[in-house]
Amino acid sequence: MIKPQYTNRKFYGKWLYKVTLKVPGITVFRLPVVSDLKSHFLKRFDSLDSDHETIIDLYDFLAPLDKDSYGKRIERNLIDIYSNDETFCTDLMKQFKSRLVCFFAPDPRIDKNKIDARTIIAKKYPHNRYHYKVYLQPHKLAHDKEAKTSVVEWMASQPGIKISDTVKSWFMITNWNWDRRYVYVATEADLLMLKLRSSDVVGSVFKYEIVDK
Repeated sequence: MIKPQYTNRKFYGKWLYKVTLKVPGITVFRLPVVSDLKSHFLKRFDSLDSDHETIIDLYDFLAPLDKDSYGKRIERNLIDIYSNDETFCTDLMKQFKSRLVCFFAPDPRIDKNKIDARTIIAKKYPHNRYHYKVYLQPHKLAHDKEAKTSVVEWMASQPGIKISDTVKSWFMITNWNWDRRYVYVATEADLLMLKLRSSDVVGSVFKYEIVDK
């Protein structure tokens, strides 16, 4: 069995596990369901370009399941299958081991219940005190230099917020939304104050989860 690659985030903010299989012709899974799907597979694809048997076996494997119990993503000859059920993933990998490319599972150092899309696993907090990384959205203030100056000065004055000189300068000149920079925030109370003061400029918030293993 392939060794898992560990992750500390949920895929699409929902799934704990991901299994990737390489199956030529798997793009047929994107087609609308027809009354005789197996026959449709066999008629549509030339045997040189697709793996009919594996496609049908995978369809049979997934068909009895509640469609809300797993997710899938298809790109060329690869299919990613997402789930929160480890047993399901183990069975999937055993049955399709010859097609297995990779397997992602939750980092064993942390409780699965604590894994979320915005958790950062670390051995210690940044500067030994900041529990949050908060991405900023200066473009929300557009060209309002006065408002930007007020926000930057306020953040710099807060003992529970750490903003670098580089980020201060960046915040003042940035009017686009594709550049990602952040400040550190010490506590939940400090984060709440930041949101109350400047909710428009608060983007994604990530929380540090400390492990000592």
